[in-house]
Amino acid sequence: MRRADTVADAIGRTTRYGKCSRRERRAFSQASTLLDVPAGAVLASEGSVGREFAIVLTGAAVATTGCRESALLAGDHFGDVALLDGGVTPATVVAATPMTLAIVGPSDFPAVLDRCPTISRSVLDGLAERLRATVSAAESYASATGSSVRWKDRGLALAAR
Repeated sequence: MRRADTVADAIGRTTRYGKCSRRERRAFSQASTLLDVPAGAVLASEGSVGREFAIVLTGAAVATTGCRESALLAGDHFGDVALLDGGVTPATVVAATPMTLAIVGPSDFPAVLDRCPTISRSVLDGLAERLRATVSAAESYASATGSSVRWKDRGLALAAR
């Protein structure tokens, strides 16, 4: 079996990307590199320049932003935020178990989004989930500190009551 077939099949078995057409999976496979990493490997560091988009094919990782932790399992992805806006990585990601990842570099990421609408939709869904979690956390913080949350100058501002 060719490497591209292996990546395409692995992506097709994940819940999030199982809806990708065969053509989308092949396009992603051609743009990606298969990477096996050991448990404990640091896959991304919060505040560093983002260098890749990764889909977890097997294994598990922990993403940490500040004091908040999230599990990344087969079908989850990371690295999209930094590649979309050219900014820094918003979380540290560490392999909790041995893992297999499908990695796409920054030069291929825009083409993957163009050729793979299901992957693009998944990236958008993930961004929306993170935005809602951030707004919820800001509202909880505001409530706990007696502040109010308001949108100002296209950014989230906390104001004293």
